Amino acid sequence: MENFKDLEESQRQREMVEQRYSKYKEIVWDLQHQLDESKCRIQEYREEKLDATSRSLRLAALSSSIKGPSTFLSSTLRSGTPSPHRRLTSSDLDESPVHGDKPCTN
Repeated sequence: MENFKDLEESQRQREMVEQRYSKYKEIVWDLQHQLDESKCRIQEYREEKLDATSRSLRLAALSSSIKGPSTFLSSTLRSGTPSPHRRLTSSDLDESPVHGDKPCTN
């Protein structure tokens, strides 16, 4: 009879431990999911920032190419020599890498 009570008590403890472990696994899974979502948001932010920077550089290049001829004419008329303009190349846009551990899937 004593052995039966010990067995019963042992079974209850085991069930409690299993419940705690189940809750622990759920909490860990939720935290891992939140971490993955945060990594995705960071990666998306970096991609948007890079895209905005790329667009800004393209607009600056377009703006300088539009301004270029009038600047060239006015500087030629004033000094007789053209003013130098640096043109952006595609390698200028490729120098900003996007960092991320793994691609996000939404």
